[in-house]
Amino acid sequence: MCYSVVKMGQYQKAIETCQAGIKVTPWSEHYCQTADAYIHLKKYQEAVKACDEGIKLDSESNHPRWLRKEALAAMGQK
Repeated sequence: MCYSVVKMGQYQKAIETCQAGIKVTPWSEHYCQTADAYIHLKKYQEAVKACDEGIKLDSESNHPRWLRKEALAAMGQK
């Protein structure tokens, strides 16, 4: 559900939807979609935090690592 809200460009609503999903089912992809929404809102620190949580849940997934790298690059870090 939060993926489709992100893709519709409703980023704040996507964050709220993903956070509600996390409370029910902590899933790495919920954190990734939260991070994606934060990146669109230029809230890069929050995006990095969401990615870190996603990595904790699924250390094998590349998606949170890729989004984290994108957020850090937007902040001028590597």
